[in-house]
Amino acid sequence: MALGAIAVDVVGFGADLHLLRYLNVAFVLLHPHQFGHFYADGTFGRLPRRVFWAMVAVGLGGLVLLTTPWAFEPFGSARFDRFPGIGHYPKSLLGTDVESVSNAYPPTVCFLLADIWSIGTVMLLRPTLTRWLEHLRPWKATIFLNGVIMTLFLWHMTAYFIVLLALWPLGVGQQQDTTAAWWLLRPVFIGLSALVLAGIVALVGRFERPVRRSPAT
Repeated sequence: MALGAIAVDVVGFGADLHLLRYLNVAFVLLHPHQFGHFYADGTFGRLPRRVFWAMVAVGLGGLVLLTTPWAFEPFGSARFDRFPGIGHYPKSLLGTDVESVSNAYPPTVCFLLADIWSIGTVMLLRPTLTRWLEHLRPWKATIFLNGVIMTLFLWHMTAYFIVLLALWPLGVGQQQDTTAAWWLLRPVFIGLSALVLAGIVALVGRFERPVRRSPAT
C-alpha cells in the first residue's frame, strides 16, 4: 500500500493525472486500517521497539522533508506545475481553501506518513499508557470519553470554528505561516476549543449513550 501510494503520487502529480490520484483513497486510507489488524492480532506486540522508532523517524522525517521547498528545488520550475503556487506538498493535512493542493482528498503520501509516525509514537508510549490506565481515575475518564467519542468526532471542528470566529475580529488566528506566534497561539486555540467542545458534549452527548431501560416486571 505504501509503494502504491508513492507510485500514484509520482504519476498523478508528475503527469498531471488528477483522477489517477483518487486511487490513494484505497492505498492511503486503508493503510492504518491494516495496522489496526496488526495490533489486534498481536503482530505489533511481537515487534521490537526499534521498529516503532523507525516508523517515527521515517514518517515524521519524510513528512517534514516533503513539505519544505528546498527538497523540491532540484526539479526547477516544473515543481510549480505539479504543486501550483507552492512548488511542494502543502503543510496542512486538512482540506483548506488557502492552498491550491490538498493533502486530504485525494490523500497524498504526506497523509500516509502522518499515520505511520503517529502510530509508531503511540506504540512506543503504549507500555507507559497501559500502566497509567491501571489507575481508577484515568480509566474512568477513558470510559467516559469512549462513551461520547462520536460526538467528539462530529463536533470538534465546530468548536474550533466557534473559537476562530470569536477571535478573528481581534486579529487573533489570522497568521497562516507557522511562525513562533502561530505556535504560541496553539495552546490558546486548543484550550478554548476544548471548553466549547465540552459544552457541546454536555448538550448533545447524551444522544450517543443508549437509554437504560428498567427490566420488565
